[in-house]
Amino acid sequence: MLLSFLVLRAGGLLNNSGLAQEAGLAMATYESYKSFLINTSIIFQLQPWAKPGRLNKRFIKSSKLFFNDTNLLVYLLRRDIYDIFKNDGPAAGHIFENFIATEIMKNVTSMIDVNVSHFRTSDGKEVDFVVEKPNGDTVGIEVKLDISVKQEDFKGLKVFKEALGDKFAKGIVIYTGNEILPFGDGMWAVPVCYLWSEK
Repeated sequence: MLLSFLVLRAGGLLNNSGLAQEAGLAMATYESYKSFLINTSIIFQLQPWAKPGRLNKRFIKSSKLFFNDTNLLVYLLRRDIYDIFKNDGPAAGHIFENFIATEIMKNVTSMIDVNVSHFRTSDGKEVDFVVEKPNGDTVGIEVKLDISVKQEDFKGLKVFKEALGDKFAKGIVIYTGNEILPFGDGMWAVPVCYLWSEK
């Protein structure tokens, strides 16, 4: 039963106490069920990014929830996928973000000590994925289900760059267009197909 509540929050911030209450579960029972789902690789969480050595109250400290299998996520929604992508932009965006999350995690599993988290400020500026190397060099990745990209789509990445400083390597907006496009000062729009490119 908990899955039916979690599936509606894929790609979103995880409010554990609220979810437990909605599902009618005691907190200890909820945490036990959630741990089972994590340990059996059905779901995973991305921890929030925190600036090393400094606690910043502007940054949201909630984890984000994802499903390891996007096909399972779609199945559990009990909705027609074509109808979702045609008529429900927000749901389609969360499904696309979940898919990108699983692809990023597949790529980083072969790397040593690479950490993946997310970044969000209290006023809603966010970066969907923060990929950090052991030396601190960091790439911010934002996901957009659209064939075009605007400067506005980089606002969260610009805030993150300011927070991170000189360890910010580049900011990327993954989108469904066809071209790699520069957006100034280490910012790039990259087609989703390049996740599988050998270039």
